[in-house]
Amino acid sequence: MRRKNILIIFIFCLLIIGGYYWYQGEQAYQSFLQTPVSPNAEKIHFTIAKGESAKEIASRLYQKKIIINEQAFTRYIKEKGLSSKIHSGPFILFPSLITLLLQCFLW
Repeated sequence: MRRKNILIIFIFCLLIIGGYYWYQGEQAYQSFLQTPVSPNAEKIHFTIAKGESAKEIASRLYQKKIIINEQAFTRYIKEKGLSSKIHSGPFILFPSLITLLLQCFLW
């Protein structure tokens, strides 16, 4: 009986800790979607090559400091089903754009 109670308490604690980390991850993801990299309105020229993957685009956007998190950007693209809708070509972007507006420029 005592082992069973300890196991139940252990599982409960794992669920609480796991829920906390999941919540923190979701908060960071939502922040990513709604927070610009900087208030800088400077234009950045960005070109997407034909056939370039969302992961490659995310990496280059991160290197140019247009986004703050490659994984969150890639996750957003997958969740919204935008991977196949990315247009190739030149774009003018701004670090002051939030991710939700950035999609308007790239798709």
